[in-house]
Amino acid sequence: MDAAEVYRAYNRAENAHDWNATTALLSSDIHVMVNGASEVSSAEEDRRAMEQLVALFPDYRREVLSIVPNGDEAAIRWKMTGSSIDDPSVDLSVEGASFIVVSGGRIREAFLFAQSGELARALEMAHPGRRT
Repeated sequence: MDAAEVYRAYNRAENAHDWNATTALLSSDIHVMVNGASEVSSAEEDRRAMEQLVALFPDYRREVLSIVPNGDEAAIRWKMTGSSIDDPSVDLSVEGASFIVVSGGRIREAFLFAQSGELARALEMAHPGRRT
């Protein structure tokens, strides 16, 4: 599988909230940077982060808007959406882009750029005082 196919498979599993499948598509020592800061350094950390996000937004989904493949690398534009479990009037609606590197059919590196202020605001409004 090239990087675009791996990302599409990861995204399908993520939208199905199938954490075993998402974890299987990540290198065990994946390195993820978000807006230039190191955020995740293992497949298990990614799983925990996603479980926490879905706990706040149970209908969470990530829509792929476009993918530009380049062999073992891909650029992806996406939009995350969801409604808060605690306050259905609070919506998650964040657009961003990811640049990934795949090795052996697994995502080894991911560089995400997103509207972090919008994500932080939605997380705080969804569950005030709770940190993910």
